[in-house]
Amino acid sequence: MERNYTDGDYMEVFASDWKDVVCDKNGTLDLDKVARELRDYSLLIDCTSLVYDNICNVSAPFTKPEHIIDAIDESIERRAEELLQEKIVDTLGTLTKTEHNQSWDYGVIYRQLQGASKTLIALLNYLAQQDSATMASIAAVSMKLVEISGEITKTHKTFEQIAIDICAK
Repeated sequence: MERNYTDGDYMEVFASDWKDVVCDKNGTLDLDKVARELRDYSLLIDCTSLVYDNICNVSAPFTKPEHIIDAIDESIERRAEELLQEKIVDTLGTLTKTEHNQSWDYGVIYRQLQGASKTLIALLNYLAQQDSATMASIAAVSMKLVEISGEITKTHKTFEQIAIDICAK
């Protein structure tokens, strides 16, 4: 439940959220119940800090949610770019291996790059459906992938034309 907390509303929050949890039936604070809730609160704060730090390198548990969401968006975009780079490097490694074998198969390489691009675009679309807050970052990465995919197609067509020219000689 989202609220706009102010410094003056702590007694209202206590009455609505905590009184039944930390007081006995007469309304007197039960120290054991308070201690248990404070232990749970400490655990929550510690775990929140660990999760924030792991996902987006922000460890303060009271960081504003919009900063956490922005950091997560950046993390997703960065990871998508890393995955694309890894796939390109893998594909270029395949290209280098085929070069040493003197049997270039541009069609295979083209299909691998196209397949990798399609897979990443599908992954980004899936992520966008899961969390609308990350949609802008995901859309930007998807557009970049579409652009790269277009470049792959142009390169493939150039290689095809070179092959046709060589065969025509």
